[in-house]
Amino acid sequence: MRVASAVNGVMLVWLYSVAAPSKDIRARIPFLLATFSPATWLQVALIATVAGLLGLAITGGWSRKAVGGVLVGAVLSLVLLEYGLVGQIIPAGRGSPPKYWLLAVAIVVAGLALWHARRQVRNRRAA
Repeated sequence: MRVASAVNGVMLVWLYSVAAPSKDIRARIPFLLATFSPATWLQVALIATVAGLLGLAITGGWSRKAVGGVLVGAVLSLVLLEYGLVGQIIPAGRGSPPKYWLLAVAIVVAGLALWHARRQVRNRRAA
């Protein structure tokens, strides 16, 4: 679940810090999500799941438990997206510019999390 959270976390930070950096754009996200059909929700869930599986491919930590963690991580990402909690954490003002520095920090943190998970997998295999 940590791997999926790291990868999906970067996607959420990108959405709220680069794609929708200002309050007026962010105000439209819950409205758009409310008008989504179940098919669209499945597509967003599929994107989050594939992103988590990509993280598992990077770490090499394939197992039933890990794939289940990816599914749980995808659902948690959708919940965070639905309720806009990430948008409340990342500051936004009226007409705010994109915060590329925040995206860069999220990418570095996710990279470190993936590197740590990969080391743990290798250490378990060696033992």
